[in-house]
Amino acid sequence: LEPEINLILTPNTQTNFSQGAYAKYKDIYYVNTEGYVVLPQLEKVYVKGYSLEQVRDTLEHQIRKFFNQISIDVRLAENYVTILGEVNKPGRYLIDFNDKINVFELIGMAGDLNYEANRSIIKLLRKNNDQIDVSYINLLDADILGSEYYYLLPNDIVYVEPLKEVFWDEKTMPFTSTLALMLSVTTSILVIIAYLK
Repeated sequence: LEPEINLILTPNTQTNFSQGAYAKYKDIYYVNTEGYVVLPQLEKVYVKGYSLEQVRDTLEHQIRKFFNQISIDVRLAENYVTILGEVNKPGRYLIDFNDKINVFELIGMAGDLNYEANRSIIKLLRKNNDQIDVSYINLLDADILGSEYYYLLPNDIVYVEPLKEVFWDEKTMPFTSTLALMLSVTTSILVIIAYLK
């Protein structure tokens, strides 16, 4: 796994295990609140805080007690991220975390930011064991590409802050445009009258 997307398993993470040539025997298992995955015919395996690669190695070690030649494929099953605030389609999105996804891709899934979005203050809520870590992302900062928060993890919540001041909105824009046109026409008429005099 690439270091920046070496996902760490936490309680309630869904994992999908398949065993080499027996890949058709797939199933989904949860990491329980104590950090264990319980597999049929195997003792419970502690995986809390492990990367997918570490889980695979641990399971292979356990299974080789019964089978000499076997390979294990460990993938994340269905997991979600949530994006709220100043986006066009806020909501909870199903993500395939076996392929890395970054904050820009999530914003794209949510129909892009709206005109009230503050692009310099994107709040990221990420569960860390029993607590929630709050971090901030600045989409205008080129260094975001190297940030540990650029790639999303299962169950992340992204909140797009609004701008402190919005000078117009969708409701007032037609009125503003009409007013600007009327002022422009009035100014032109005054200039013409002044010229004729």
